[in-house]
Amino acid sequence: MDGHLPYALGAVLLTTYLVYRATKKKYKLPPGPRPWPVLGNLLELKGVPNMWTTFSRLAETYGDVFTLYMGPQCTVVLNSMESIRETFLKKSTEFGNRPDTFTGELITIGHGKSIAFGQQSPQWKLQRKISHAALRKYATGMPLERLLQDKIIDFHKSIDMEGEEPFDIYPKLTLMVYNVMASMVMGKTFEADDPFIIAFIKDVDKFNDTFGNGFMADIYPILKYLPNKSATRIKASMRRTGDWMQETWDEHKANFNPDECTDFVYYLLAAKEEMEAEAGGDHKVVLDDEHFLNILSDIFSAGTDTSRITLCWVVGLCAQYPDVQAKIHEEIDQAVGRDTVLGLKHRPFLPYTEAVLHEAMRLYPAAPLGIPRATTEDVELRSWTIPAGTWVLPNIWALHHDPDEWPEPDKFIPERHLDEHGKLAPKPNSFLPFATGRRVCVGESVAKVELHLLTAMIFQHYTFLPPPDASSKFEIDLVEGLICLPKPFKIVAKHRD
Repeated sequence: MDGHLPYALGAVLLTTYLVYRATKKKYKLPPGPRPWPVLGNLLELKGVPNMWTTFSRLAETYGDVFTLYMGPQCTVVLNSMESIRETFLKKSTEFGNRPDTFTGELITIGHGKSIAFGQQSPQWKLQRKISHAALRKYATGMPLERLLQDKIIDFHKSIDMEGEEPFDIYPKLTLMVYNVMASMVMGKTFEADDPFIIAFIKDVDKFNDTFGNGFMADIYPILKYLPNKSATRIKASMRRTGDWMQETWDEHKANFNPDECTDFVYYLLAAKEEMEAEAGGDHKVVLDDEHFLNILSDIFSAGTDTSRITLCWVVGLCAQYPDVQAKIHEEIDQAVGRDTVLGLKHRPFLPYTEAVLHEAMRLYPAAPLGIPRATTEDVELRSWTIPAGTWVLPNIWALHHDPDEWPEPDKFIPERHLDEHGKLAPKPNSFLPFATGRRVCVGESVAKVELHLLTAMIFQHYTFLPPPDASSKFEIDLVEGLICLPKPFKIVAKHRD
């Protein structure tokens, strides 16, 4: 078999090239750099620190919509709010699928049953509807508020253990966020030395490192049949995650009481029961356990990574800009005080704190290229025809750094998110931290509350400073990859009591 592999690969590459030539002749595509046969534009992308700034530079040459080839795969990149509006909003169905990739296959429980990576279908729509209903009720209820108030205490204790010595805050934020999400989704809490959560976080970080470099099998599917240590490790991790989610789901189903919903799973079961009652026994669309396990996995995974990265940027930026941090402290002291337990009722009185959070998400969006989409059919866009199955990448970084929308876009200016009265302004036109259209983040309602309250709870008690030995201009660099993660940095935390 191994002796025939080179011939098989050669045949696939030749076939791919012929398909590419046929596609090139058939469609009028947006402009872009000239691709090489089989390799496409991979050589031009090799070694770039991050793709989103590279795409922004290409947009200066080819326009806000341009075409690249990831190997043989036709890919269209959107670099403006106008192009996002034309595709994800005005033609949301045609631009609403996901690429069918090896990565998506690896990280879902039961292929095709994920909200994040699944294709549009009646089941997918019902999954989103039930999830959204459960999350909306959970976000406005007491369980979320009590959960955040409880978890911030453990976070404060871990900070206090450092004294006033420089330390890396990211692992502490990670444990807090994982405990928030584990408690929210499953009603469980982990200690810092719990072997399960340590292994789980390690698996996620390894996946981010691997995914940051990309799987070549996404571009050349035949490669997924070759031995791959990273893929094997991810499969093992997903089996453990699936077992964990199954155990949680079974426990909650056995103990479910619609009048006593204490975590997201119970709210999810309540929403499921309500919609079944509304259907009156006419179940045209049926969701099995794997659909619900994927809901739990998607909510947990999306909520942990984006939250810990965003909070890390907020703390780092406030250490870098002490005047911004002083304004947060002043607002919290006046609206809440240092001894009052922060809760949902205080959110309307902390607009500047929320503006700082929004500006951090604008300047450094956790997922600068979002999750790729795919066209469901041949679709017209301006004067072009985009083929069915084309990958579509929204360059969120370009939207968030568009000088026509954001004066001095590379500067950290929280006030740009406030109105003339100092209140939180309506959502800016070119601001998409949670995506948009029918693929908008299903957990947006919870994430907004969670991140706002946690930010306020952190700065209510601490001032964060650069280490004493830091240079006169304390700056934070980016990790290379597809995730907008800061390189490890150390800060000093001073208690404000």
